[in-house]
Amino acid sequence: MAALRPRKKASPRGDRSQPDRYRQPWRSAPPRQGADMKNQTEIRACIDPAAVDKVTRFFNASTEQTLQEILQNARRSGATTVEITTEDDGRLSITDDGTGIDDPAALLAFGRSAWAADTRHGEDPAGMGVYALARTTATIASRPKGAPMGWQVELEPDHYTGRKAATVVDAAAAPAPSGTRVSFLPPDARWHARRAPASGDREAAAKWWLWVYGNAIRAAVRYYPLPVTINGKRAEQQEFLGEALYRRRWRGLEIGVFDTETHCGEPNLNFHGHAIRMEIPTVPTLLTQWHARIDVRRCPELELVLPARQEIVQSDFSKQLQEEARKTILQAMGVEAAEAGYRVFDKAREAGIALPIPAPALCPWEPQTARWDQQRDRSARRPVRPTDLLMDAHLDASDEQLLAHALKGTQLRREIHDADTRLEGYEWYDHLGRITRMDIDLVYGAETIRLRRPQTKWPRVPTKRPKAVRITLAVDRGGRKSNLHLDSDVAFVDTNDHAGCPDGAGIVLTETARIDQSDLEQLVTASFFSPDDGADADSIERQKAEFAEAARDAALRLLATPEQRIKQMVRNGIEDTVRKYVPRNSNATIRIERTARNTSIDIELEHLEQAG
Repeated sequence: MAALRPRKKASPRGDRSQPDRYRQPWRSAPPRQGADMKNQTEIRACIDPAAVDKVTRFFNASTEQTLQEILQNARRSGATTVEITTEDDGRLSITDDGTGIDDPAALLAFGRSAWAADTRHGEDPAGMGVYALARTTATIASRPKGAPMGWQVELEPDHYTGRKAATVVDAAAAPAPSGTRVSFLPPDARWHARRAPASGDREAAAKWWLWVYGNAIRAAVRYYPLPVTINGKRAEQQEFLGEALYRRRWRGLEIGVFDTETHCGEPNLNFHGHAIRMEIPTVPTLLTQWHARIDVRRCPELELVLPARQEIVQSDFSKQLQEEARKTILQAMGVEAAEAGYRVFDKAREAGIALPIPAPALCPWEPQTARWDQQRDRSARRPVRPTDLLMDAHLDASDEQLLAHALKGTQLRREIHDADTRLEGYEWYDHLGRITRMDIDLVYGAETIRLRRPQTKWPRVPTKRPKAVRITLAVDRGGRKSNLHLDSDVAFVDTNDHAGCPDGAGIVLTETARIDQSDLEQLVTASFFSPDDGADADSIERQKAEFAEAARDAALRLLATPEQRIKQMVRNGIEDTVRKYVPRNSNATIRIERTARNTSIDIELEHLEQAG
């Protein structure tokens, strides 16, 4: 990089019109070995006066964040209780019983922190909390401890940027015997003022503004360590680690472990009531995800992005904190004897933590359906035997449905379980046999046609019924390979997408098929119905009803005689459209006569007497 050189026109070294802290700090420097001595200079950090104009953007001006900054200052001042009041004009007042503020000038001193040395070392206050009020009007009244008279100042946005000077006056009404009161008008108050009750009804107005600001107030005080009252009533507060299963202290932090999943955006680090979210690893068990929360006690090493403290600074300490959180979760799992996957088990063992080996139990295998909006329940596990099998073949929904149909009522159906890759590494799991492949053959006497999976081209649907449908399962038991053969009476030649038309699935039935119309309809629907979630699509219930009707017609064409098909279609039509018009406790007889020229319909309706 080229060496920096001063401008020739106006050398900062000769400009004495600016204060020393704002002048460019150019000065001579001893030359470095191998450097160009003529062009060598030094630069030093300084604060440009224009930076003060940006203080109104240090905070987001939300009611919740403004309250959080005021509450933090109250806590640092040694307060034992805080009162929050909603005024009838929409202002919020926060009063504490702390030590008060000795020097009002400290409010507008950029970056100045007048807290005790212990507080400065333990929390690293930015000295900018008051700038959370920089986009609104505020009144601050304070009485230092032991002072006979308090003071008060009115602040507007121009006061924070230095464009105007603020006037401090004596205030006998300041909190006594000591403390601070901050009263401000949230920026969004003007949007709600039009619907607020008349200013004469102070009680109704206070309740109205409490409803407006209620969510922000409750969020700001939920984990605050001091008792808070809102309009005279004790606020609902809770301990940040209140429901933790396990707790551990580490370098000024308390880490709590929870056996429930954390939700997106849910805070997991509490800085004295200011809760934020940081990246903390979770650890999965066989049933759920365990997570950790961190409560700050006194930790100088923890660095948060200033001034708003909405995120943690990435550093070596933050990386160590993440690892300690993971270790604490593993310790809690060891104490609670939680069952986890083998990778978690191995990580815990490396850390010297003993986790239990899960009992030999797996989820029973259930065929998946074509519906993208439905997932199988994998929480119900049952014991497995060494002779049981794992479904490790990656099959389409239609092939899984065909396999389940062929296995119906067999012992093998109860011996197949879902594969769970999380358990790979445990001895009992690795010794189980695996179904690795499934083939379907159509048997026509001496000729056999194998259905290709996956399909690379449009299949040819046979016009003749096969004598049998043979399903072959390839089984691998620790390197010992074998095949299991099953006979079925139905197959699908084409397993491509047929969400709207089950006729295209190429349904093939054997000569001696025993499947009935209802079972075939359900099999086709489970294998191919996948709802459309487009903006112009019908409801899922409507789509399913239309698909089921098409599947019913396809099943009738394959299983019923022409006369049976007509009767069933008439019955289905009456069931779908006519039945709802027949009153309860009635018999309806419908006679339809249809000739080449016209159709007559005769209906007899008989009302039945209700029993007792």
